[in-house]
Amino acid sequence: MSSFNGLVVIIFTPLMTWLLKSLHELQKVIIGIFLYSFSFLIIRDSPAYPLFFVMMFAFTLGEVINMLGASPYLSRRIPASHRGRINSYRNIGAFIGAVGGRVLMGWLIDAYSYSVAFTVVTCVGAVIVVIVAYNYKLDKKIFPLLYKEDNE
Repeated sequence: MSSFNGLVVIIFTPLMTWLLKSLHELQKVIIGIFLYSFSFLIIRDSPAYPLFFVMMFAFTLGEVINMLGASPYLSRRIPASHRGRINSYRNIGAFIGAVGGRVLMGWLIDAYSYSVAFTVVTCVGAVIVVIVAYNYKLDKKIFPLLYKEDNE
C-alpha cells in the first residue's frame, strides 16, 4: 500500500501543482481537507479491497493538495525570523492531533464500529472545511494585497 501511496505522491504532486496554480493557498487547503476527510466515506460500509485503493488515492491526493496550500500560506504570512518557531508549534500541534486522533479512533472503533468512526472523521473534516472557508474570507479582508490578482 505504501508503494501505491508513494506513486500517487510522485505522479500527482507536479500535476496538482500545475492544475491548481491559479488557486490561493486556502482554496487548496479546503480541497485537500475535503478529499482527505471524505475519502473515508468510500470504504465506510464496504470491505472491498479495490475500493481501498480508490480511498487511498483520494486520501493521498487530499494530503498532497493540502500541503501545496498549507506551507505556502504560512510562509507568506510569517516573518522569516519567526518561521522556524511557528513551524515547530505547527508540528507539535500536528503530533498531538495525530496521537489524540488515533486514541479517539481506537475508542470509536472499539465502542461502535469502523462505520461510525469513519463518519466522525468525515464530519470533523466538514467542520474544518467550513472553518477554513471562513478563514479564507477573513484572510482576504486582512491581507488584500496577497489576493491582488483576484481584485483586478
